[in-house]
Amino acid sequence: MATDTWDPRQYDKFQREREQPFYDLLAMLRPGAGLRLTGYLVQPMAAGGVEMHVGITSDELAGPLVACAAGGVAAELIDDISVRVAPLEGGEPGEMVRELATFPLLAGYRGAPAADIGAFEDVLRRVGELAADHPSIAELDCNPVIVGPEGAAIVDMRVRVREPAAAAADLPGTLTS
Repeated sequence: MATDTWDPRQYDKFQREREQPFYDLLAMLRPGAGLRLTGYLVQPMAAGGVEMHVGITSDELAGPLVACAAGGVAAELIDDISVRVAPLEGGEPGEMVRELATFPLLAGYRGAPAADIGAFEDVLRRVGELAADHPSIAELDCNPVIVGPEGAAIVDMRVRVREPAAAAADLPGTLTS
């Protein structure tokens, strides 16, 4: 039996299996559930790579801070983090990444392909701009950010937004009445 023969029935079966989770979700969103579907977004599966973490928090004196660290399930076990005040300037994203003890994982540790470190630095830079431009963001966690040879993808993100009055009061040098 030739393995290079294409069988359209196999494709149809694969297509149905791939689409079934979407139809299951639609069934949960029927009118009886009290929810209304207004659209959907399908994204490609993130390719393999190194799991990293990027986050935003606020310091009472310094203002918004950007952090990067090892990500994924082991992130809390590894005390390896780099923090800077937002927005990040010049070479700060590169400095942050390279000072991590886990940096060798990005550089191609033990023969693994090197990750696109520039793409990860770009994520850090953009998150820093987001933090500086939007003081209403109290916290932001991107974990994991998968960094592979072809780029970086934020796989999961959580954002906590504070009340507008509180956001303005938290800006460094801001006087409140």
